[in-house]
Amino acid sequence: MKRHGLSKKECLLRPYQYKNVYKNRRLQKSAIVWLYFAPNGLAYNRMGISASKKTCSNNVIRNRVKRILRQVFQQDKTAFGCGVDIVFVVKKLPKAVELKVFDQEVKAQQAKI
Repeated sequence: MKRHGLSKKECLLRPYQYKNVYKNRRLQKSAIVWLYFAPNGLAYNRMGISASKKTCSNNVIRNRVKRILRQVFQQDKTAFGCGVDIVFVVKKLPKAVELKVFDQEVKAQQAKI
């Protein structure tokens, strides 16, 4: 059975990978999500998500936000070009935690790049 979703190589898994993105970053801000991105020197993009307990106090909501952001990334992996590490930082939850809300936010930020 084929596994759907992101492979391990497409995810930021270690703290030093996140620190590298924060250190060598470009930043796009919006009210809901901040995007940090930095070149990674690889032939593919990698992503990470930071959703704190302070922002998303409920575990169910926090995991839903992560699933939605993964889905947004999967829909258009090459929107940032190739060889980029991207970290999504959730800053504020919208009233309705839905795919289209996060998709619109990320697409608006991609257009600014």
